[in-house]
Amino acid sequence: MKAGCNAPVLFWNRRFFAMTLLFLGLLNLFGCGVKTTDTVKRLRTEAENDTTTDTVKRLRTEAENGDVNAQFDLGRCLAFGDGCKKNPEEAVKWFRMAAEQGDAKAQCCLGLFLESGIGCEENRKEAMKWFRMAAEQGYAHAQYKLGLKLRHGIDCEKNPEEAVKWFRMAAEQGDAMIQYNLGDYLSHGDDCVKNPEEAVKWFRMAAEQGNAYAQCSLGFCLADGVGCEKNPEEAVKWLCMAAEEGDEQAQRKLDTYLKAGDGGETTDDSEGSFKGIDHLRTMAENGDAQAQYNLGLCLDKGIGVEKNPEEAVKYYRMAAEQGDTKAQCKLGLCLMDGIGCEKNLEEAVKWIHKAAEQADAKAQYDLGLHLMCGVGCEKNPIEAVKWFQMAAEQGQAVLYACLKAGSGGEMTDDSEASLKDIDRLRKMAENGDTEAQYNLGLCLVSGIGCEKNPEEAVKWFRTAAEQGRADIQYILAQCLANGIGCEKNPEEAVKWFRMAAENGDTEAQYSLGLCLANGIGCEKNPEEAVKYYRMAAERGEVEAQWKLGLCLMDDIGCEKNLEEAIKWFRKAAEQGNAKAQYSLGLCLTNGIGCEKNPVEAVEWLCMAAEQGYPKAPVELDTCLKAGSAGEMTDDSEVSFRAVDHLRTMAENGDAGAQCNMGLCLIKGVGCEKNQEEAVKYYRMAAEQGNAKAQCSLGNCLRYGFGCKINPKEAVKYYRMAAEQGNADAQGRLGACLADGVGCEKNQKEAVKWFRMAADQGNADAQCILGACLANGIGCKKNPKEAVKYYRMAAEQGNADAQVGLGFCLADGVGCEKNPEEAVKWLRMAGERGNKPARVAAWLMSISPE
Repeated sequence: MKAGCNAPVLFWNRRFFAMTLLFLGLLNLFGCGVKTTDTVKRLRTEAENDTTTDTVKRLRTEAENGDVNAQFDLGRCLAFGDGCKKNPEEAVKWFRMAAEQGDAKAQCCLGLFLESGIGCEENRKEAMKWFRMAAEQGYAHAQYKLGLKLRHGIDCEKNPEEAVKWFRMAAEQGDAMIQYNLGDYLSHGDDCVKNPEEAVKWFRMAAEQGNAYAQCSLGFCLADGVGCEKNPEEAVKWLCMAAEEGDEQAQRKLDTYLKAGDGGETTDDSEGSFKGIDHLRTMAENGDAQAQYNLGLCLDKGIGVEKNPEEAVKYYRMAAEQGDTKAQCKLGLCLMDGIGCEKNLEEAVKWIHKAAEQADAKAQYDLGLHLMCGVGCEKNPIEAVKWFQMAAEQGQAVLYACLKAGSGGEMTDDSEASLKDIDRLRKMAENGDTEAQYNLGLCLVSGIGCEKNPEEAVKWFRTAAEQGRADIQYILAQCLANGIGCEKNPEEAVKWFRMAAENGDTEAQYSLGLCLANGIGCEKNPEEAVKYYRMAAERGEVEAQWKLGLCLMDDIGCEKNLEEAIKWFRKAAEQGNAKAQYSLGLCLTNGIGCEKNPVEAVEWLCMAAEQGYPKAPVELDTCLKAGSAGEMTDDSEVSFRAVDHLRTMAENGDAGAQCNMGLCLIKGVGCEKNQEEAVKYYRMAAEQGNAKAQCSLGNCLRYGFGCKINPKEAVKYYRMAAEQGNADAQGRLGACLADGVGCEKNQKEAVKWFRMAADQGNADAQCILGACLANGIGCKKNPKEAVKYYRMAAEQGNADAQVGLGFCLADGVGCEKNPEEAVKWLRMAGERGNKPARVAAWLMSISPE
């Protein structure tokens, strides 16, 4: 019922893009425009008109007299616009003077400016020289930058041993991300530097500082005894911490681990042997706050146990009352949205406030949002900014909220909110903050709080990518591959895809596999392509699963293994991939890698055909002409072995056969297309009361297939079928009533029929009903119920519903905000050809949220 859903879905799209894409800065990409905020404009004007402060005048005098500290400080002021107009070119001059006198900070800053070409011509070779000089003086950021370049061979020859030397020096100064990256390199990097025991040491240091990547890696090591003794209970602790931050690897490992029931292969007499979810429950009941929180998390997300929101809230409350900050945050969210308990906004804010007072950055951010909007408490923008500031100081990404706070309209000109603008973010980025660098790149590519500047965005993505973040490396590679903000450079794109892939980015693994398979930006290497396809496939990348199946089927880059090929085709097919559905149907038809199963083959081929995969109808046609539909009973949907047999049954008055014969003639399946004759058979069956034929005849009359268009008669047949409970007809009747096609417009009655169809599992109707409930079309607005129907349709592969659900999850409309799950659904829609969804998923995956 694609045609029938156009009007309400189009209306829904406008509303939801206006509401949710503003957060992502995507409206500019689609030609709607996000303007620079009035506050940002005002601040810029003030900065341009400012006279140089006495402090800057004093610094200039001291700098000109050769004071190295004054030279560096003056460079910072000129770079950031502190107390003077921003002047990157002059900043570089003073940084160079200080650097030449041996100041390590100035040397590193000069390297950053030369590397990115800000305030000077880009000179990466000279940048490398200054990074090395600063590193040799013990400056941690320079040591890490130098290590990254040596690890990957950026602007120098690759040297793993020397890279580790500099990473160690930097990590010993306490930065969690550096410690994690060092641990990761020692675990998975070049063979000459592998050291699992030392890797565990660095993972633990970073994990204790709250780094989710390190928590996940440490959990894996403790679970499997890699680089340390097995310790299932501690493994669960760290995996839960990472899972709570949305780490999918940690969630999958934890789920398997808890369901195993014994925590792995520990012996009965081993100390602390783990006994799965029951053991966690026992610890929680005995008052262990960490176990209470972890059990709540498992019950909340269905990890190792069936979902049970009510029981999850019980355990969150136990842990919260003992002062566990994460439990307090979770309990607050549950009370806010009425998940597992009655909604109670005031109590929700109480628990979030408790966690915020204990310096939990996420709680501080959430509390700021509640105070900003007056949800569960009195509106207080000034106090909101205070909590945003606290969260920002801990590295919590609050860009959007801060920018919004700066233009709240209720604050005085001297408010601290004026600090929360794009210039502050730029200062952080120029000072080497990786999060700020890629957030600034996001702002520049999307036009959030500033004018769009994709070229500068790419420079910041590059700077951040060189610090080892896999997700940013993937983004930079996509920019280079597609010419976003730079000239296309497939060779360099492959380099960054490889770095991201080796750092565990699933999409980069698949993209690198494609490049290697097709010789894009590199020589063809089918064997290595298969390696990366497999990496991505094992982490759930649906396209990689299909590609891996093809390679195994055709002996491309690996030994032929038909049974394993079928396994990967099925995994991808079950996730709705049309190409995999076709491949699986083909195998089942011909008994390739499995026993012949014509009935199942027809099911998968039909699914692929319904999604528009061009080869599927051809194979389905062959299947029917061969009479290979199997020995099915008369009450089967496909009650025929071949078209001739079907025609005979139809001529003898069998209504089901008449309906199926009409379908074959419409589609040209097993026979030549003949729409006029198809209408004849549909009418025969419809007059016998066959609901499917009545609906199909309605379609022919509605759109003029094999007959003249007659909307009024179409509605008559839709209603006949709908009253018999045919879900497709109910949905189509609803669409006609919604649009006033062949009948008077009646949106209220339309919603009634959409609901009937939706409750029978019709995905299109579920999607349209979701849109109606979200926007109050023909019914009262009900965002929570809208999400329910979007989810039903999305799980059936409806791309429009996947978009709707994704945006609801992204913005917390009708459900708890969940950016990770939002990205998942938007990516699915993108795979089905929805380009805005693909772009939204990409930007959301790098957004500050």
